[in-house]
Amino acid sequence: MDHQGRIEAAFGMRSHDTELIDRLDRALLRMRRTVVRPQTAEVPIPALGRTVDVAKVGACLSIADLESLDDPAEPVTVKDVAAALNLEHSTASRLLADAEAEGLVTRSPHQTDRRRTVVHLTETGRAVVEQSATIRGWVMDAFLAEWTASELRTFADLVERFSTTIELRGDAVIAAAIQRVHDST
Repeated sequence: MDHQGRIEAAFGMRSHDTELIDRLDRALLRMRRTVVRPQTAEVPIPALGRTVDVAKVGACLSIADLESLDDPAEPVTVKDVAAALNLEHSTASRLLADAEAEGLVTRSPHQTDRRRTVVHLTETGRAVVEQSATIRGWVMDAFLAEWTASELRTFADLVERFSTTIELRGDAVIAAAIQRVHDST
């Protein structure tokens, strides 16, 4: 079995219509450019009367998600946020320092391990999480206004499935794709 065959076997891959894969890839790229990256890279937060940098909004959202998932006895650390955002520890630390300067988070030493830094959302940070979620929800609802409930349910199921697949296999599949391109040159 050749290298490509081993990759396909390892990931349970089927060969799909390349035109459909290309259409999906282009649509996802257009969607990301249009929806994920605001033109100003800032999100308006009415409760604050100002905008907040999209990276800081992402940090606040990650902390809120981690707080809701993790054991309450184990606080969220800079390392946790770095992993959630797929950032280097030093980059996440600088981002959280900037968020702290804006009053969105607090940082403090871990109670049992002084090498670790614990992060918490402030009330202002919680307002950022809540209002950015409200804005995103309204925008998504407006984008999908012409969809039926059945279409929306199917789309949500498929996007969740796709997202889970990416989370579980993304790094290995990307490495295999890079190797495939490398082998073909």
